[in-house]
Amino acid sequence: MKISKIFITLIFLLVISCSSKTDTYQSLSEEMLDVFEEITLIIDNVTDEISAQESLEKLDKLNDKMNDLTNRMSGLGDLDDAAKEFLESSNYEERFTTVLSKLFQSTVSISEKSYGKDLMDALTNILNPNK
Repeated sequence: MKISKIFITLIFLLVISCSSKTDTYQSLSEEMLDVFEEITLIIDNVTDEISAQESLEKLDKLNDKMNDLTNRMSGLGDLDDAAKEFLESSNYEERFTTVLSKLFQSTVSISEKSYGKDLMDALTNILNPNK
């Protein structure tokens, strides 16, 4: 009897954990902003040719992640009212503006460096997923 209770509890926890990972426009939008923040951190840590080369590998992984996010988002269909409300909310808009502003500043800075072209090409790939 005790084993069956444990088994039922484990199944319940598994169902809850799986159901909490359901994609929504909100969750995927937040994940995309997280990717943009990761990109900014990577770029900000580039100081020379060697670190630029190391960053290209990290950016390549983020490209795969962005492609995955884009595919998952396209599977959601049209925006529902809750998604529109979230994307238009001041909290999301503020984070979106802050993250993209930092990313823009970082890309401008790196584009002026001798090793910036390869990084800018990698960024173009990430920001144009599935192309």
